[in-house]
Amino acid sequence: MSPDRTAPSSPRLVIMLLARLLLATCVGLAFWAVAPMILGWMPTTVSSGSMEPAIVTGDVVVTKPAAADELAPGQVPLVTDPDHPDKLRLHRLERVEADGRLVLRGDANPAADSTPVSPDAVRGVGVLRIPLLGLPGLWWRAGNIGALAGCVVTLGVLLLLASEKPLSRRLGIGAAASGAAATVLIATTVVPAFRPAYAGFSDTTQASGSFVSAPGMTYRQQVLSDKPLVFWEGESGDATLDTSGNGQTTDYHGITTASPGSHPNSDQSFTVAGDTNYNGPHMTLQPRILNAGPREFSLELWFNNPVAGRGGRMIGFGLYPTNYDTYYDRVVYMTTKGTVIFGVGPYGPHRIETTKRYDDGKWHHLAATRASDGTMQLIIDGEKLSKPTSEVQYYDGFWRVGWGQLDGWPEEPMPRNLPFPGRLDDIAIYDKALPAAHVTSHYEAALGEG
Repeated sequence: MSPDRTAPSSPRLVIMLLARLLLATCVGLAFWAVAPMILGWMPTTVSSGSMEPAIVTGDVVVTKPAAADELAPGQVPLVTDPDHPDKLRLHRLERVEADGRLVLRGDANPAADSTPVSPDAVRGVGVLRIPLLGLPGLWWRAGNIGALAGCVVTLGVLLLLASEKPLSRRLGIGAAASGAAATVLIATTVVPAFRPAYAGFSDTTQASGSFVSAPGMTYRQQVLSDKPLVFWEGESGDATLDTSGNGQTTDYHGITTASPGSHPNSDQSFTVAGDTNYNGPHMTLQPRILNAGPREFSLELWFNNPVAGRGGRMIGFGLYPTNYDTYYDRVVYMTTKGTVIFGVGPYGPHRIETTKRYDDGKWHHLAATRASDGTMQLIIDGEKLSKPTSEVQYYDGFWRVGWGQLDGWPEEPMPRNLPFPGRLDDIAIYDKALPAAHVTSHYEAALGEG
């Protein structure tokens, strides 16, 4: 009797079984995310790292209905966010106050949330975690088409490998399966409720008492020695000229260069002021930054605001290169109090704010950094503020200098979305976190140029 040529070979059988196992796992995870809805339980996609390591960004947490008096410290309730009533918060219950209000805290945060939660804001309590199932949903909302396409292709390949059909027929099945996979992917990961989770934080402050000296090096030389991604000095009529040596492309609207500069070796600076709250003066670094945006970065510049009582955005990251953004974070801006805020995450849950005001008509040196471990630093004129943990939003986007949105952010300057009313100079963006000693050395070099 001749052998059955339709039967898969041993290696092919192993691959087929592994593919089926992976597919079964995916289906099982999707089932446990959706099936509890029959009981009135609610799946929620986690969009920040404030509950790491127990719950990470992209996990789907299923909550069952529960009242505040049913909760015990250590449980993870889902509540209406007290700071943003249109959003939800998923943090661990730390204690219950005498008046019945709940004090929550993200596991990754060094301090409890600043605003207690009213008992009637409790929506439920977490009972089930499905790891990373919500990541495609986050990518969908962030417009990360590349990551979504990768998921669809991966599912299609798994379906192709799991089939017993001959190769020619499997290729046709695989193509159809990819389309089906895309539908299933969206249905099972985008449908679950998506709400940002916010975290409280504590700031620590210290003065920078020591720095790395570089005898004979100017401010410009020190910046270039730290290899910025882009360096806009504003020393020519071309506001977009990048002098980092990387030849970066920049789009701009309404920004001009003129005297004076910010320090003795700078002759000109950027005018970013304007009187419009729509598409004001700005310049945007091209092309779009992929892979859900930069997680480690430094922003360095000089600023001068001569208009007391009026703030504005200096630099930030957003979904679009111009006009209004759907997503925007990693921003540095001045409030109407004259203080400066550096924040990341949706509507600035992780932020550092100065106590000093800087709307004094003088030039100030600023650097805002975020390291790969989440540590944030805001250094102005050599004085450092820091925050130990933070989480950025995940979306592909653009660095933009000058005008941009701040809707919903704390101490949002009013009138809303007006440009920064002063001047900026020597703007550098890095794809790494500069050590505080380097930042201070830059600042000291500029002071020594006089």
